[in-house]
Amino acid sequence: MGHPGRPLGDGELIGHRWRGWVPPGGRVEPGETPREGARRELFEETGVAAELLPEPAVATVRSYHPRWPATLGLSYVAIVDSSTPLNAESGQPAAWTPLHEDWAGCFPEDPSRIRAHARFLRGSSAR
Repeated sequence: MGHPGRPLGDGELIGHRWRGWVPPGGRVEPGETPREGARRELFEETGVAAELLPEPAVATVRSYHPRWPATLGLSYVAIVDSSTPLNAESGQPAAWTPLHEDWAGCFPEDPSRIRAHARFLRGSSAR
């Protein structure tokens, strides 16, 4: 999936399969900042080594499993050329997905939030 040469801000999302397609993520390890943890998780789950934008894109409070308590989640964005090859974790395929296409994930509100943030980034970069 995806269109080589188009960065995330122009309409591509990198995702991996975990109860549907979701952006890479995970826990912050001891001694890491949330941004450092997000960068590490991006690399571990997709093989993409990228700098993240400095500010979180969104903060959420949600449970990631029916038996787990809700936790604070911070999501960051990286602008990466979608021709960048992906090297997914075993058992968790990764793919580039055009933002205009629908995808099934475990958090139904995520696609509209991700699309809105991509529009915000495009608007900010045009200034």
